[in-house]
Amino acid sequence: MMEVTDPENGFLNSVFGDPQTIRRKRRLQPQKTDP
Repeated sequence: MMEVTDPENGFLNSVFGDPQTIRRKRRLQPQKTDP
């Protein structure tokens, strides 16, 4: 669906690229702990 990169890299930021998503990515970090 989307280019899910490292959580630290900000996979959400790569999809949306919004400052608000970057904060949300922090919440998804523990949820998206994929290698």
